[in-house]
Amino acid sequence: MSGIAGLVFASGRPVTADMLDRLAAATPHLGIDGVGRWHDGPAGFVRFALHTTPEATTEAQPHADRASGAVILFDGRLDNRDALREALGPADPGAAAPDCVIVLAAHGRFGDELPQRLVGDYALAIWQPGTRRLFAARSPVGMRPFLWTRQDGFFAFASEPSTLIRGLGLPKRLNEGALGEHLAARGWTESETLWDGIYRLPPGHALCVDGGRVRSWCWN
Repeated sequence: MSGIAGLVFASGRPVTADMLDRLAAATPHLGIDGVGRWHDGPAGFVRFALHTTPEATTEAQPHADRASGAVILFDGRLDNRDALREALGPADPGAAAPDCVIVLAAHGRFGDELPQRLVGDYALAIWQPGTRRLFAARSPVGMRPFLWTRQDGFFAFASEPSTLIRGLGLPKRLNEGALGEHLAARGWTESETLWDGIYRLPPGHALCVDGGRVRSWCWN
C-alpha cells in the first residue's frame, strides 16, 4: 500500500531523521516500492511508495521545487495531466513529469485554489518553507486517507492512525463518543475518528497549518 506522513513543529524545533524513521517504522506494511524521507528545519515528510501508474515509476518523493523550496507529498493519481499542463503555460514541467511535479507547479500558480484544478483520486500535502505554512487537500473521491493530530508544539499527519500513534508515541485512547455512534450505526461525524485526538480530513476538504493554527474548509 502507499501512503504519506509528515511532522511540523510550530516552535521551529528541527525535525530529525530519527523522528522520520520512527514514523516509517510504525507501518512496515506500507511502501512496497520504497520509502522516501525529507526534512529541513521544522518540517519533515515521509512517502510510502506503491507504483500504480507509468509516471509513478520515475518519481522521487518527497519532491522539492528548486526555485521556491516548496515540498510536496502526493498520494494518488492525476487524471487531467494534459489539461493542467496547458493551464500552467510557461510553468509546465513537461510531458514526462510525474504527477507530483505537475501538482506542485500548479500550486505555485493557483495557490489554495489548487484542488479545484485537479481531477483524480489523491491526498496531498505541500510545505512552503518561506512562510512555514502547510497546505493539504483530499479529493472528493475519498479513497486516499488523510489523518491528522495537533499536539503540544507540533502538527502531524499520516494515511493510517498507527503511523501517528506508534510513530509519535501518542497515548492509545479511544474516542468514546465516536465509538458509541459507530456501534449504534448512527450518524458519525466526518472529522472524528475512533482514536481520541486524531482527526480525519473529509473528502473534498482542504486544510492549512499556519503559525500553529489549523484551519480546514470544504472546497468541493
